[in-house]
Amino acid sequence: MSGRATEAEVERLLAQVEKLVAVCRGELALAHRGDVSGEGGRELECVELGPRGGEWIEVGVCPTLIRLRFAGWTEGIALGDEEVDAEQLEDARELALDFVAAAVFGELRVVEARLRGEVLRRCLEVRVAGSWRRHAKTGSLGLAGARAWLRRDLERRVRGNEGRVRRPKPLRDAGPRGLSRAPWAGASGEAGAEAAAIAVDGELDLHNFSPKEVAPLCREYIEVCHQRGIRDLRIVHGKGKGVLRRTVHSLLDKHPLVEDYRLGGHGEGSWGATIVRLRGPNE
Repeated sequence: MSGRATEAEVERLLAQVEKLVAVCRGELALAHRGDVSGEGGRELECVELGPRGGEWIEVGVCPTLIRLRFAGWTEGIALGDEEVDAEQLEDARELALDFVAAAVFGELRVVEARLRGEVLRRCLEVRVAGSWRRHAKTGSLGLAGARAWLRRDLERRVRGNEGRVRRPKPLRDAGPRGLSRAPWAGASGEAGAEAAAIAVDGELDLHNFSPKEVAPLCREYIEVCHQRGIRDLRIVHGKGKGVLRRTVHSLLDKHPLVEDYRLGGHGEGSWGATIVRLRGPNE
């Protein structure tokens, strides 16, 4: 299924956010802000949530964009102005919910560099397996900031919810997995639970997964393999009617980490498997 995302489809994210608040049993508050004007004249339906006394997260949704705001940081997930397939839409929703969960449970933070009260630079950091990793930054220290840093006059301010909200029992085993494009992926427990139990050895068998699980699973598997230096993959989708094969090939055509792919040859599974070559770490 493809086409322009409808309001009903993208608003499912707001329902998932409400479910997350409910699971936390009173530790989070939720406020509906209604329609808010966004970039390019977009009207976004917005909600805010967060722990009392902590940093709140704003979630804004429209058919072409999911906008997330947290502690002065803005993260946008574009859904496209025209064509978007169901798998891409579901992946975007899951990543947005993961961002919200990571922010709520203190696994995201924004580190500000300030000079006389003015924010010069913001860095978004994600806690993965107990360690904080920098993901991205905005702004620059500039000459005045660099001089202040040398004089130790630069103020460092950390904004986040670390230690405020404990993960509820159903989400106790979830957490950010540190993927390069979205290190907060997995924080909500919604996306990629299957991938955590799969051996990362370069071979992925899709026979035990439903069609709707294939695209997000393949995307994550490719990223994890790339992180671990595994460049040659074999994805087993079976022969059948070719539905899974077409889904996999459509994903591979668009994935930035894929250098090349082909159908399997003799001893590789023939046209029931696809052989994938990933780009190197510096390509």
